[in-house]
Amino acid sequence: MSAPAYTENFRSALKRVGVTPETVVDVLGSCLEGEDTYLVGSLAAGLGNAGSDIDLHVFVAEPAPGVVPMLFFADRTRLDLVHYQVGTPAKALAGIAEQGDAPLLGGRCALGAASGMTNLKRMSRWATSVPMHMGSPSLYSPPELDRIGAALVRNSLEVAVRAAALATVLEAMHSCLAALAWSRAAEVIVEAAVRAGGQIFVGDKWLPVKLGRSDLPATLLASARRVECAADFDRFVTELGVPVADPASLVTVRRAEAPEFTFVGQAYALTGGHLVVSPELPSQALTDAMASGGAAVLADAINTGSVTLTADQDKIDGRLR
Repeated sequence: MSAPAYTENFRSALKRVGVTPETVVDVLGSCLEGEDTYLVGSLAAGLGNAGSDIDLHVFVAEPAPGVVPMLFFADRTRLDLVHYQVGTPAKALAGIAEQGDAPLLGGRCALGAASGMTNLKRMSRWATSVPMHMGSPSLYSPPELDRIGAALVRNSLEVAVRAAALATVLEAMHSCLAALAWSRAAEVIVEAAVRAGGQIFVGDKWLPVKLGRSDLPATLLASARRVECAADFDRFVTELGVPVADPASLVTVRRAEAPEFTFVGQAYALTGGHLVVSPELPSQALTDAMASGGAAVLADAINTGSVTLTADQDKIDGRLR
């Protein structure tokens, strides 16, 4: 019985790295034995180039951890192969809470807390995957792809809010890193925009390429990189139509959940195997925390992990609605 034919999309994606499907099979052999095999990663998403890796996910009937990839080479091209148990994509999707979504940037943004980044990153690869063989089904249906896309937009929005909140602290303490932190927060807003436009593959280094494939202005990323302060950030997000101006009001400040000890009247938290100062927090408001102990003290607490900045889900949902 002849082997299943390769899909044209699979063959075409491999051409970017000068490898054929036949070479992949020669190199990987029995490691490809399973129910279905998919090309994932930047090549599958149409973003890769001649230096990209070939990332393959093979779905098998038996339990498979799906964590550490097996590494192979076809000449100088790297091949990463991971086994997953059949049904894993559906289980991953079930981990996204369904609380509806709201319009944002021409797409949809999920309401409620975003799923964990590890789960979302994996689903973004399955959502943009290319079947190796004819007859292999898509891993997600169109409605499921929409749901994943909305969750990924929400994820980037929350990351941007936390990054902007940290930039607020750095600006308050007159740190030389404040401008860089603000531009980074603005870049994540651009990531949210391209995801809302359908470019949902997760990978920071591909942001310029994804922007070029979207309907957004080509100058948007350059504009984000010119954001240097809170006023610049508020203006940038307002003009773009992303309701996260005044990011300090969209986060909560909490002590990390860690064992605490008191020595000579000073409270310490055990985080990362180290005792670090655990500052007093008058409330969960970022402005109150900075006013209480000072921005420098708060920044140090965030850096050591004794204090965490968390996106306020209810407030973000309220802005989106």
